[in-house]
Amino acid sequence: MRWIRANAHRLNINPDKIGVIGFSAGGHLACCVSNGFNRAEWQLDPDNSLSEVSARPDASILAYPVISTGTQYAHHSSMEKLLGQRFETKVMDSLRWEDHVHPNYPSTFLWHTN
Repeated sequence: MRWIRANAHRLNINPDKIGVIGFSAGGHLACCVSNGFNRAEWQLDPDNSLSEVSARPDASILAYPVISTGTQYAHHSSMEKLLGQRFETKVMDSLRWEDHVHPNYPSTFLWHTN
């Protein structure tokens, strides 16, 4: 996200209108970007060239995302594929995105069907 924003002029896009969209497992990744944009451990920047660039998307579309972990609503097979059969509860809890929504979360359209 920071690389895209830093190169917006070259990519011919507006740096203030960059969103993320994901479906199913991709919805999980889009949610990671939307919710964890300020996690220092996720912001790899070896040469410090992006330190002043925001990683926060301006909008988010989550289409039937895999975002719940360890609950009755979780898609357990997706979680096993993502984390393996043996994983730490702490890791699973950190990916339970519905418990980590914060005031700086980007505007989001979330949808699911049945």
